[in-house]
Amino acid sequence: MNSYILFHSRGKSEDSKYLSNFSVVENGLCIEESYMIEEMRGKCFPTIEHAFQATKLVISNASQNILEDLNEKDAKDAKSMGTKTFFKKRSWY
Repeated sequence: MNSYILFHSRGKSEDSKYLSNFSVVENGLCIEESYMIEEMRGKCFPTIEHAFQATKLVISNASQNILEDLNEKDAKDAKSMGTKTFFKKRSWY
């Protein structure tokens, strides 16, 4: 028998919130040493969203200062750091 998990980000179920990219991961989400992007190896992030946006920034040659600033933001602000608008305003892109 197959089982499925339906994810609704605005769902009424309290358990659904744990499937969100914005949920804080207890003890952080740490990238393994075997990860394919060397610059990301060993780094830890508070949410999946932070890790995703950090990966985008790394492959776009963002400065270390921007990457450090990312973890200081909440998940919503981290998401905005991966937008076209954010990238267009930066000289490194």
